Amino acid sequence: MLKLRAAAYSEQAFMWMNDEFFARVGHDLRGELATMLAGVHYLLRYQKDLGAGPRDMLERVRGAGERLKRLLDEFDNSIWLRADASRPMAIARCDAVELVRRAAAHLEGAAAARGVRISFEAELEGDATLEGDPELLRVALEYVLGFAILRSRDRPIRVRVAIADVGPVVTVVDEAGPVPPEPLARLLDPFGERAAIPADPVAPRRRERLGLGLAIARGILDAHGGGLTVEPSSERRDGGASASGAGYAATGLRFTCTLGGVEGNAHPESA
Repeated sequence: MLKLRAAAYSEQAFMWMNDEFFARVGHDLRGELATMLAGVHYLLRYQKDLGAGPRDMLERVRGAGERLKRLLDEFDNSIWLRADASRPMAIARCDAVELVRRAAAHLEGAAAARGVRISFEAELEGDATLEGDPELLRVALEYVLGFAILRSRDRPIRVRVAIADVGPVVTVVDEAGPVPPEPLARLLDPFGERAAIPADPVAPRRRERLGLGLAIARGILDAHGGGLTVEPSSERRDGGASASGAGYAATGLRFTCTLGGVEGNAHPESA
C-alpha cells in the first residue's frame, strides 16, 4: 500500500512539473516575442520613409510573429491533452450562445482572409447556460471553429447552438470536402488534424497550428463533463437538406461540442 501511495504521489508530482514546465517556457518565449513585435509595430507606424521593400519585409515579420503567438497559445493549452481532475478552473455561469459569439469574434480576421462565411443559428428550447470555465470553453470552441475555417477557403460554415438532455450542444459544420476514414478516425488525436488541413498555396510549409487544437478542445470539454465528436457531414444527392445515411453525399465535417458543466466546488478557482 505504501508503494502504491508513493507511486501515485510521484505521478502527481510529475504531472504538476509538466504543467509548470509548459507555463514557464510559454511565458518566457511570449515575453521575448512581444519585445520583437513591439519593435516591428513601431517601425511600421512611425518610420514614414521606409521603402516598399523594407515595409513588405516588416509586414511579413509581423505576420510570422502573430502566427507564432497563436502557436504559443496552443503550446500553453496543450496541458489539456492530459486529464487531471485536480487542475484548477475558474468556474462561473456561462451562456453557450455568448461563448460561440466570442469564439467567432476572435476568428473574424481569419475567416475574412479566407473568404469564409459563417452562419449562426440558435434553437433554444430551454436554458443555454452551464457552470464552467468561460475562457477555457471559448478556447475549445475557437479551436474547433478555427479548424473548420482553415479547411473552408471561400466556403460556408454553419454553427448551431441547441439544448439536449446533456445540456447545451454546439455543432460546427463545414462544406470543405470529405476526409478519408483512416485520418478521420485520428482527427481528434494530437497532430491528427494535419491530414485534413490543405497546405497554404503561397507557403506550403507555413503552420497556422501545431496540430493539437482539436485534441485540446476535446480535453477541455471532457474536463467539463462534455465531449467532442466528429463525423462526415452529408447532403442529399438531389440537393436537399443535410442529413446522414444511404443516398447522401459527404460534403464536409460535422463537429459536435457537448459543453457539459461542472460544479463550482469540483475544481478550485484559478488565482
